[in-house]
Amino acid sequence: MPSRFVVFTEAAGDAAVLFDLSLSVDVHVGSMEGSGEQAIGGVVTGAIGLGETVTWRARHFGVWFTMTSEISELDWPTWFVDRQVRGPFRRFVHEHQFEQLGETTRMTDTITLSSPIFGRAAEKLILVPYLRRLIQHRNRYLLAQLSGARTGTDEPVVVSPRDAALDELTYARALWARREPAAKIAVDAAVAGLLAGLDNGPLRELAGLPLTTGAFELGQLLDETLTALDPHYPAMTESDAIILTVRRYALRYAHGTLTAKQLSAWAHDTVGYDGPPVTYPIVNLDDDLDLEGSGVGRRSVDSDAVIREYLSSTSSVAARFRPHLPESS
Repeated sequence: MPSRFVVFTEAAGDAAVLFDLSLSVDVHVGSMEGSGEQAIGGVVTGAIGLGETVTWRARHFGVWFTMTSEISELDWPTWFVDRQVRGPFRRFVHEHQFEQLGETTRMTDTITLSSPIFGRAAEKLILVPYLRRLIQHRNRYLLAQLSGARTGTDEPVVVSPRDAALDELTYARALWARREPAAKIAVDAAVAGLLAGLDNGPLRELAGLPLTTGAFELGQLLDETLTALDPHYPAMTESDAIILTVRRYALRYAHGTLTAKQLSAWAHDTVGYDGPPVTYPIVNLDDDLDLEGSGVGRRSVDSDAVIREYLSSTSSVAARFRPHLPESS
């Protein structure tokens, strides 16, 4: 009996845009940089269409695999299916569904598979969790493609999987310092780092850390991981942690998983005016949006511009705390 799992992803934006990104061979290759995945046959660049095939070559579990997939069903912009026609699986079917929910889109990835290599138990315990993380990693990469266009920041639209993982490890450290939920972000970042080619003992341990791990152990392991990546990793002050934590929430707005009101209300309640002055515009945005909603405000609030400016003005702080790897890494 084949295994089956589902991954849900929600993002602000149009379903048609995400649909088209999901059919891009180039975007898929970018999202799988860590496994060295390349398109070597069929449609090797641009968008793939109904009835067309692409042959992929990638390294997983230390072994190179080749698989040819076909877009067997397509109903733009709500549904398409790609399935293996030749490759390592007995069966591999990936159904992509896009549902417009007001200003947001829900992406549903449903994967049905069976493998001749893994036994039934190993398939469920090893292969399915590994593939689930790959799909989640790919979807985060898709959302990253949208964030630059959404915010108009000077940051590149395309962020390499390795740099994205390094940034998330830094944000997890800042969130931990601020007593914000950090375990899932830290574990996901460690898994993404391993998939992107990073490797050290603390990183592997962090990737397998239970989400129920206590705060002390999590903070200690985060510090060990960051120091193993960069022996000269700088000390993070309370002010640094606040700036980075607000930035991480601002990036959630950029990625479409948080509204401007949710971001500013959180900043107002948890940071307030005890943080560094650079965070004040985000805090003030909460009251400005309330006034706009009540009709008292004399002009509309450009939330996007405020958040764009914050991301731009704090980019140097983020760069300072991204681990600096040796040239050979």
